[in-house]
Amino acid sequence: MQESVAVIWIVFAVVSVAGTHIARRDPEGARQASRLLSLVLAFFLGVMAATGAFYNREAFAKLHRWMSDTTVLAMWISVAFTSGTVMQRDIRRRPFVAIGQLLALLVAFALFGMCAVSGTIDPAMAPTNDPEMLQAFQILHRYVLPAFLFGILAEWWWFFGPAKAQPLSTPENPASQEG
Repeated sequence: MQESVAVIWIVFAVVSVAGTHIARRDPEGARQASRLLSLVLAFFLGVMAATGAFYNREAFAKLHRWMSDTTVLAMWISVAFTSGTVMQRDIRRRPFVAIGQLLALLVAFALFGMCAVSGTIDPAMAPTNDPEMLQAFQILHRYVLPAFLFGILAEWWWFFGPAKAQPLSTPENPASQEG
């Protein structure tokens, strides 16, 4: 068990270093790749939501369970790559913002993990079928966690958007003039 945990963190570090290296060589390409990763994860989350809606059918149930594992792995690699990109882009210019964004990425991964794990502890499968527990599970697993995840992915998409245009030099604003 300890060896597999060590391997997982080594993979995270290697992918993060690769993201940092790519961001150093091609900042625009790393930004676009990080932005694309949020779309891939949103697609995976959408597939999970769609298959979860038809969970009573066996094929959809299998796909839903498979997609949760796949999404957690994709999220792990995406967070690692994007954290390297964030650190390369912003750690020197805005260190507190970069650390905050890195923490937001880790929270996103934790939420994805909670959503995947919450599906494995479905109270409907338990011997004591408490209706209040089942309702709380359904609200958390079907609505609350996916809403938070889509919100975080939207922020991720927005954060890696195109760079803001620099203000033009005007006579009224001499500080913006080059020279």
